[in-house]
Amino acid sequence: MVIDRIIKAHDLSGPELVAFGDGYVEIENTKAVGGIAVGVATNEAARAGIDAWKRGRLIEAGADIIVPDFREAARLLAYLFDGGG
Repeated sequence: MVIDRIIKAHDLSGPELVAFGDGYVEIENTKAVGGIAVGVATNEAARAGIDAWKRGRLIEAGADIIVPDFREAARLLAYLFDGGG
Protein backbone atom coordinates (compact mmCIF):
# COMPACT_ATOMS: atom_id res chain seq x y z
CA MET A 1 0.00 0.00 0.00
CA VAL A 2 1.33 3.45 -0.92
CA ILE A 3 0.52 4.92 2.48
CA ASP A 4 2.61 2.24 4.23
CA ARG A 5 5.58 3.17 2.05
CA ILE A 6 5.15 6.88 2.83
CA ILE A 7 5.05 6.21 6.57
CA LYS A 8 8.12 3.97 6.46
CA ALA A 9 10.12 6.24 4.11
CA HIS A 10 9.57 9.28 6.34
CA ASP A 11 9.67 7.46 9.69
CA LEU A 12 6.19 8.66 10.66
CA SER A 13 3.69 7.35 13.14
CA GLY A 14 0.05 7.18 12.03
CA PRO A 15 -1.15 10.44 13.64
CA GLU A 16 1.65 12.34 11.90
CA LEU A 17 0.08 11.53 8.53
CA VAL A 18 -2.73 13.68 7.15
CA ALA A 19 -4.21 12.41 3.91
CA PHE A 20 -6.83 13.98 1.66
CA GLY A 21 -9.15 12.00 -0.57
CA ASP A 22 -12.49 12.06 -2.32
CA GLY A 23 -12.88 8.30 -2.37
CA TYR A 24 -13.37 5.70 0.31
CA VAL A 25 -10.13 3.84 -0.49
CA GLU A 26 -7.87 6.77 0.49
CA ILE A 27 -9.86 7.30 3.66
CA GLU A 28 -9.85 3.62 4.68
CA ASN A 29 -6.13 3.23 3.93
CA THR A 30 -5.28 6.32 5.96
CA LYS A 31 -7.36 5.17 8.92
CA ALA A 32 -5.79 1.69 8.72
CA VAL A 33 -2.40 3.19 9.65
CA GLY A 34 -3.84 5.52 12.29
CA GLY A 35 -3.63 8.66 10.16
CA ILE A 36 -5.94 11.65 9.99
CA ALA A 37 -8.28 11.38 7.01
CA VAL A 38 -9.72 14.49 5.40
CA GLY A 39 -12.60 13.68 3.06
CA VAL A 40 -13.09 16.05 0.13
CA ALA A 41 -16.81 15.93 -0.70
CA THR A 42 -16.97 18.55 -3.44
CA ASN A 43 -20.20 18.96 -5.37
CA GLU A 44 -18.48 18.75 -8.73
CA ALA A 45 -21.57 19.59 -10.77
CA ALA A 46 -22.10 22.90 -8.96
CA ARG A 47 -18.36 23.46 -8.44
CA ALA A 48 -19.14 24.53 -4.89
CA GLY A 49 -20.54 23.09 -1.71
CA ILE A 50 -20.76 19.55 -0.48
CA ASP A 51 -22.18 16.55 -2.32
CA ALA A 52 -24.36 14.83 0.31
CA TRP A 53 -23.89 11.34 -1.18
CA LYS A 54 -20.11 11.73 -1.29
CA ARG A 55 -20.10 13.14 2.25
CA GLY A 56 -22.01 10.13 3.57
CA ARG A 57 -19.72 7.68 1.84
CA LEU A 58 -16.60 9.40 3.20
CA ILE A 59 -18.02 9.46 6.74
CA GLU A 60 -18.85 5.76 6.46
CA ALA A 61 -15.26 5.10 5.38
CA GLY A 62 -14.03 6.83 8.55
CA ALA A 63 -13.14 10.38 7.51
CA ASP A 64 -12.19 12.55 10.49
CA ILE A 65 -12.99 15.81 8.72
CA ILE A 66 -15.12 16.64 5.67
CA VAL A 67 -14.38 19.67 3.48
CA PRO A 68 -16.09 20.82 0.29
CA ASP A 69 -12.87 22.05 -1.34
CA PHE A 70 -9.63 23.83 -0.49
CA ARG A 71 -10.89 27.43 -0.52
CA GLU A 72 -10.56 27.61 3.25
CA ALA A 73 -7.07 26.09 3.34
CA ALA A 74 -5.78 28.47 6.02
CA ARG A 75 -8.68 27.59 8.33
CA LEU A 76 -8.20 23.89 7.72
CA LEU A 77 -4.48 24.08 8.45
CA ALA A 78 -5.16 26.05 11.62
CA TYR A 79 -7.65 23.40 12.72
CA LEU A 80 -5.26 20.56 11.99
CA PHE A 81 -2.09 22.05 13.40
CA ASP A 82 -3.12 24.69 15.91
CA GLY A 83 -5.83 22.73 17.67
CA GLY A 84 -8.91 24.31 16.16
CA GLY A 85 -7.49 27.74 15.26
